[in-house]
Amino acid sequence: MHFETKADMFQKMKRKLKRTGDRLGRPIDEGIFDVVLYLNLLGIETEASCEGHLDHGVAAPWIDFVPPTTALYRKLQKKADVQYESIRAAVEEGDTQGHIQTLQMAHGETMERISILLKQSIQPVMKLLSEFYTQHRCNYEYMLTFRNAWQFARLTNVGEMFQDIRDKNEQKKHLIHYQKEMQEFMSFLRMKWEGN
Repeated sequence: MHFETKADMFQKMKRKLKRTGDRLGRPIDEGIFDVVLYLNLLGIETEASCEGHLDHGVAAPWIDFVPPTTALYRKLQKKADVQYESIRAAVEEGDTQGHIQTLQMAHGETMERISILLKQSIQPVMKLLSEFYTQHRCNYEYMLTFRNAWQFARLTNVGEMFQDIRDKNEQKKHLIHYQKEMQEFMSFLRMKWEGN
């Protein structure tokens, strides 16, 4: 009987992530790859990621999470899509009976159920962040936090939301700090993985 060693698991996950890339088929950025690798090794699946860029996308690193693809999640996702299409059709048809509001409320309830699944699935990341920040100090703006907990949750830096109002020099300065903070988190994750 062959037992998979940690080194085997590490190489297997690394190969998988190198092959898979993100949901658009692009390879995972080198500057975020190890963070994604260690999260997945710790049993936390990621959906998409970026190291942060000044010439396109967001000028801060980020990692997206979605609820695990269970039968319940697939059912709710399909229901939400059907509800959304019903709302769109009612708007296009000029619904004057007030059905749109009822459809929107039902869609909102479905999306809330999806949001609850998401929040449950990112609790292990929250636990890791809490432990990380009891040991690690940084400027509040550079801290890692979650955004968009609806259909997906994005782990990024607190100050990321201000990058679009800064000039390129300020963006670059902050991007360097944001990337450094993500790498600090990666070192913590590596320590957790190696200590398990």
